[in-house]
Amino acid sequence: MGTMYPANRANFVIRYNLSVADKTRTFQVCSGGVINGQIYNNTILLPPDTTSAHLILTEGATNDGAVELKLTNNILMGDGSGVTPVWDYNDSAITGDHNLYNNVPVMPSDSYALIDDPLLAKPGPENVLWRDYLPQPGSPAINAGIAVTGAPAHDALNQAIGTPPTIGALEPESSSRR
Repeated sequence: MGTMYPANRANFVIRYNLSVADKTRTFQVCSGGVINGQIYNNTILLPPDTTSAHLILTEGATNDGAVELKLTNNILMGDGSGVTPVWDYNDSAITGDHNLYNNVPVMPSDSYALIDDPLLAKPGPENVLWRDYLPQPGSPAINAGIAVTGAPAHDALNQAIGTPPTIGALEPESSSRR
């Protein structure tokens, strides 16, 4: 595929990020294509009170199969205000698995979607500390993800990744750290 799409990006990973109310679009794939891209274990809070649809994922490739991208174990949440966010893609090789959605439409190609409140510590556009996004006891995200090959052993707060992993960027706070 590299010769067909000379400007494509291959074999990249976007993981263990916290995105709080970032504007316009969360992920954009330009027309060059993506081969073997992985976006996993991120926590994404969409911006509130948008006047135009926030693009969660948009891709401009015109040939089916030009984008091979998998979104796994991500939390995507909104506050329910403003215009409903949208997924803008038509490539059959863009897939999702074990993502958790709250006030956000489910990715059309997600093979196993959870729709629930992730029960995070203090999510909100004014809260940008990692600890504000820790899963609390009873969170449906805890140990609800699937293993991803090559994933690190610890999250951004140096907490051990569970088996199975928690959905989102952070594992719950261990009792020894409270």
